[in-house]
Amino acid sequence: MRLARIEVLSRDEISAINDASMEILEKTGIKVQSTKAVNILEDHGASVDKKHEMVYLPRDLVLSALTTVPSRFQLHGPSGDFRVEISTRSQVFATQGSPSKIHDSLNPRIPRDATMEDLKHLIQIVESLPRISIPQMDIWPNDVPYSIMHCLALKEWARYTSKPFGIGCRGRQFSKDLMEIASILAGGMNQLKEKPRLIAFYNTLSPLALPGTLTDGLIEFVEHGQPAIIAPAATAGTTAPMTLAGVLAQTNAEVLATITLTQMISKGTPVVYGAVNSPMDPVSGNVSWGAIETSLLTVAAAQLARNHGIPSRAPGCITDAMQFGMQNGIERFASLAFTTSAGINYITCGGTYEAGLASSLELLVLDDELIGMANRATRGIEVTGKTLAIEQIHDVCQPSADRTFLKSRHTLENLRKELFIPRLFTRGSRATWKDSGYPTLIDLARKKMNHLLDYAKPVLHDESIIKEIDACINVAKRRNANEYRRN
Repeated sequence: MRLARIEVLSRDEISAINDASMEILEKTGIKVQSTKAVNILEDHGASVDKKHEMVYLPRDLVLSALTTVPSRFQLHGPSGDFRVEISTRSQVFATQGSPSKIHDSLNPRIPRDATMEDLKHLIQIVESLPRISIPQMDIWPNDVPYSIMHCLALKEWARYTSKPFGIGCRGRQFSKDLMEIASILAGGMNQLKEKPRLIAFYNTLSPLALPGTLTDGLIEFVEHGQPAIIAPAATAGTTAPMTLAGVLAQTNAEVLATITLTQMISKGTPVVYGAVNSPMDPVSGNVSWGAIETSLLTVAAAQLARNHGIPSRAPGCITDAMQFGMQNGIERFASLAFTTSAGINYITCGGTYEAGLASSLELLVLDDELIGMANRATRGIEVTGKTLAIEQIHDVCQPSADRTFLKSRHTLENLRKELFIPRLFTRGSRATWKDSGYPTLIDLARKKMNHLLDYAKPVLHDESIIKEIDACINVAKRRNANEYRRN
């Protein structure tokens, strides 16, 4: 059987959290800093205090919205040929979407500012990794103007991968630009709606607020039929209650309010129930992604999402470590093990460290291997007449037999089915390791990273499409950067 799914909440506890969230939305309300969103919510039956930007959502309104959220949807690559299904039964892996720093092998203790070239390399590597299905704007380049950064990112995505793309919905104009470029690749706006290419990641502003710029950007995504991940990133003790149950009550309310908004804009819009909640470190006051409580909150989020019938998203392979040492390895695999075992459907943050503030292409390659290991664990042990191997045991243990299974056809047939065979971990002899130059795990990951980059090739060869994208970039160049920060 498969590895048993881990849970931290009983059915009664799930009901109690949902009841608390509904009470919060009805009585406390949620601050909505987008005028357009406030008007949409009011038009559909929410009570509004426009002076204080507060919106109060009746329970029935929220429950009605939840009934129109699909339990599955598909994301497509730039050409539309590659597709990934995201559902309450699937498990897909992606990068993160926010670090502006990247590991520097020449100065490993201090990550450097990320560049557009780094983002291109990340996209190229994800294209070649078998287990990570979705590159996201995991690296925010510092060497290009803010007003065209997102457009250049989509150009690199279109050129170097067949996989879908995740990106933040950072304002109305920002998101409009993304829709324009994505529609060029899809063949038109209608085709983009039919086969979504992009998935937005949207963070609420805890406690209990929907930020104006991001919300306006989210509205653009929803109006153009693109799915969205709704993910609070609350910190227990600072932006949420210190108790984990309190974190869940508050952030569940934030997710439900945002989902309600998306369904009011367009019924049936695909959304993912996200959670990047963690505790405050009581010594430093910093966010602690690597804490065991972060994993407990992740498991709970998986249960709440399943209860709503909505796909879930949470981080795996996360760590607070600032270097590639034991803490990094322990925290990143522990978080991945909890996330996969909890049944999270969309697992992010491959290749990150320092609580998501920095990224590493070496860690990205390593995480693909760790995902393979975790996938094998969740598959469990299959017990059938064939796998019990009674006949093989009988044959090998005959008096005249050589009493080894090594030569058995059964061994050959099942070796790759039963075992996860790592490509980066050292399992040979010390002599072999010595002959190889005593490579560390990161050395081997870097070697594979460089190999993937050496053989990376463009997947888009249509110059007319590239010219159309360049035209969009030129229009964005002429805008003032403040237009993007305001809108």
